[in-house]
Amino acid sequence: MLLALFDKPIYAQRRYFVQEVAGLNDVFDYLDEWPQAKRNLAYETLLRLLPGSR
Repeated sequence: MLLALFDKPIYAQRRYFVQEVAGLNDVFDYLDEWPQAKRNLAYETLLRLLPGSR
């Protein structure tokens, strides 16, 4: 399923590169790659706020 794209992409600084986040599919990919040890309140809040979150 194709999810909404943003008007402008945002960029997330990763350890060794910058990741472009252009829409909700990219947000889900970003969250899937979030390290288990760092999944805290911010992670849980993002999951709750996203439409169609898993």
